[in-house]
Amino acid sequence: MSRITAGERIASKRKAKRRQKITRSELMGILSELLSTLKKNMSVWSKQLQHLWQRLPSRHRAGLVVVSAVLVILLLLPLGENEPESGPDLQTVVDTSSERQPVAMDNTGLSESTQTDEVRVTESDTKENVLSENVAVDRPDISHKVKDGDTLSSIFRRHSLSLPDLYAMIKVEGKGKALSRIQPGQKLLLSTNNEGQVSLMRVTRGTDESVTFVRQPDGSFRRR
Repeated sequence: MSRITAGERIASKRKAKRRQKITRSELMGILSELLSTLKKNMSVWSKQLQHLWQRLPSRHRAGLVVVSAVLVILLLLPLGENEPESGPDLQTVVDTSSERQPVAMDNTGLSESTQTDEVRVTESDTKENVLSENVAVDRPDISHKVKDGDTLSSIFRRHSLSLPDLYAMIKVEGKGKALSRIQPGQKLLLSTNNEGQVSLMRVTRGTDESVTFVRQPDGSFRRR
């Protein structure tokens, strides 16, 4: 076998480099030719595309515009980033020994004192209501003695009182029908508030027998 000398190796390397240069130059020439042909044909293609676009119906044009816009938007949208993995639950990390334990409290004294205060408030409210009712009866705004032919509705109209207040009292007149069975000789004592509404009405049915209707904060009446 013949040995390859150093000079032959250098010559072969130079030949290989020349071949590479030739191939690169050839590629550059091909690319330049392609670019030139593209430039030449661009005008022709644009005219052909315009001609085809004009031949399309208006509906098809609108559809192509919408589809192209949607595609551009989808391409521009960023891809969803991976959400960070959730760490361990804090409740599981916290030592269970540090949890607060419920402490039993003796509320006997508190409940008894609260009940006592509620009873005192109820008693005071009842006393105040009784006092206000007594004042309203002692100083009534209207005092009327029932005569033959009188009815409660005619009495209320005569004194310009609210008929809905009368109907509300009739709903709670209770046993004895003190309002439905009104008779001549009975006496009506009525008090009104600042708005002209009936706040209290007492119907006497004898010397010592009477029925009282008191207005409640919600507008209803309670019999006493």
